[in-house]
Amino acid sequence: MKKRFLMTLMSVMVVGAASGMMLAACGSSSSESSGAESAAPSESADSLDIGLPDESADVPAPPSETADAPEDIEENETDQAEDSGLDEVLREIKSDVWVGTAGASLKAVEPTKDLMVWAAQTDNDEEEIIAEVSGFTDSLSDDEKAEFQEQMEMVYSTWISLTTSDSDEVNLMLEDAGVDTSDTSWLSGDGEAINYVMNAMAIGD
Repeated sequence: MKKRFLMTLMSVMVVGAASGMMLAACGSSSSESSGAESAAPSESADSLDIGLPDESADVPAPPSETADAPEDIEENETDQAEDSGLDEVLREIKSDVWVGTAGASLKAVEPTKDLMVWAAQTDNDEEEIIAEVSGFTDSLSDDEKAEFQEQMEMVYSTWISLTTSDSDEVNLMLEDAGVDTSDTSWLSGDGEAINYVMNAMAIGD
């Protein structure tokens, strides 16, 4: 009886020990699995960070292609300052004064009047005026230069007539040429600028 009791007790202890070992093994396996799963996201996150640009970094804006360089702005301002309107008058003379044709003297009155109006308003000095005339003639061919020389000589003669004739003759000349006579203040303007123009063309005194 006693022997049977001891054998039963030993069996219970063996079963209990075996159960404890199985529970310990299961717990260890679960811990390792849980640790591996928790480490995986960290490794994935680290891999995503590799090579990604820093969006917060400032990116310099590309230079403007349409902005004028300081040199261009200065050149534009210089061109505007040198353009006194004389170039437009010289072009009118070249296109509207007809040398050697009927009515040529009357055709020269309107361009001459415009030259006198310009002369009464300009502030350009002799050097600037000569530079403008030279710039215009330099753009012409040799034949055009010769023709323009004759046209300017006719304008010079018309200018002398308008400034030296009496008022009745001047008014008649203007009316025959179709020039508005309601304002003839330009007739009394300073002729110095016109002299500079003619000097540049080697015309007159």
